[in-house]
Amino acid sequence: MSFFTYSAAWPWKDQPQVGWAFMMAVSCTKALLVVLFFMHVFWEANWKYVLTIPAAMMAIFLAIMLIPDIGMRNRMVSQERALHMARPADLRLLEQAGEAGAASAAAPAH
Repeated sequence: MSFFTYSAAWPWKDQPQVGWAFMMAVSCTKALLVVLFFMHVFWEANWKYVLTIPAAMMAIFLAIMLIPDIGMRNRMVSQERALHMARPADLRLLEQAGEAGAASAAAPAH
């Protein structure tokens, strides 16, 4: 079904968000079927909610609590870390070196 979004018959070629949403729906459906049937959750008793709801709440809580830490890491940088960070000029030098290396490798040897 997901490959259908790349076929000639897909009607929304100019809207990639529709294809992405369709692929996500297919993936979530497949994951739900795997959990329900292959992991035998469909036939379990109601105690499965006692285990999954607190675990899901803790996962959401952990993700929310990590948001400020990730934001601070992007804004505040220690001096030692700043010394070892790649700067745009460094990245340009690496790209130029890679292009020069590819050009010399492509040149025939005499």
